[in-house]
Amino acid sequence: MEKFIKDISVKAGKISLRYFGKRSNTWKAKSNPLDLVTKGDLSVNKFLVNVIKAKYPDHGIISEEMGEHNAEAKYIWTIDPIDGTANFARGIPLYAVIISLIVKGKVELAAVYDPINKNLFFAKRKGGAFLNGKKIKC
Repeated sequence: MEKFIKDISVKAGKISLRYFGKRSNTWKAKSNPLDLVTKGDLSVNKFLVNVIKAKYPDHGIISEEMGEHNAEAKYIWTIDPIDGTANFARGIPLYAVIISLIVKGKVELAAVYDPINKNLFFAKRKGGAFLNGKKIKC
């Protein structure tokens, strides 16, 4: 699962770059004018949900853009397809794709991918934190 979460984080980031800074990346407000969703958010979210469901059909998913699917499962994936949507929508290069895997209520794996700078932050419960494969200290 470690390789999977890293791979899909980077692929999702590449999808986001197709929308970043483009006029076609239209956005709308969700619950208030500061809570935005863009075409890029929805596209990245759809990709992540589809690949997780295909590989792990019994796992649950909690997604900012989709809500919950099978949220009582032993394995739960959480997704923020684009953290920093306000920046993303305005062409400000400060956003990330965030994914985590929760097992029996504990976060076991987490990945944060910054596609602008090609930085993949990864953490494993009791295994440490890494930036682009190199151990880091928090």
